[in-house]
This record gives sequence, C-alpha cells and structure tokens, in this order.
Amino acid sequence: MDGHILKVLEELREQNRTIITLLQQQLSCNMLMQIRILAIAGGDNVGQTTRRIMKKLISDSVVLAYNLRGKGSKQSFGAL
Repeated sequence: MDGHILKVLEELREQNRTIITLLQQQLSCNMLMQIRILAIAGGDNVGQTTRRIMKKLISDSVVLAYNLRGKGSKQSFGAL
C-alpha cells in the first residue's frame, strides 16, 4: 500500500511540474505579446512614446490621482 501511495504522489508531483512549466510558458508568451503591443504605440521621440504607452497602461482614475513627481494634490508614481 505504501509503495502505491508513493507512486501516486510521484505521479502527481510530475503532473504539477508539467502544469507549472506550461503556465510559465503561457505567461512568457503573454508578456511578449504585451511588449509587442506596447512597441506598436511608437512616437517621434522618447517623450511621445512614453506618453502613448502610459495611456495604454494606466486608467483615467489613476491618472487623476498620480503624477510623476507628486505635485499639487496628486501622489507620486514612486509611492506605488
């Protein structure tokens, strides 16, 4: 009985390793896809490209509460 349980546990461990590997591959593909989508934003200079990417990444509610340096009534992005 103990040998059977150990065999089942080892099979489950191997299945978990396989599932984790597949999930890591999927996450990696998703991250690459997101990077490619952001790269399409483009711009004539670094500032314009940064603004376009930020528009895609940050919701309006966050923009209303934060700015780069925390000036005025807004908080700094560094606080995040």
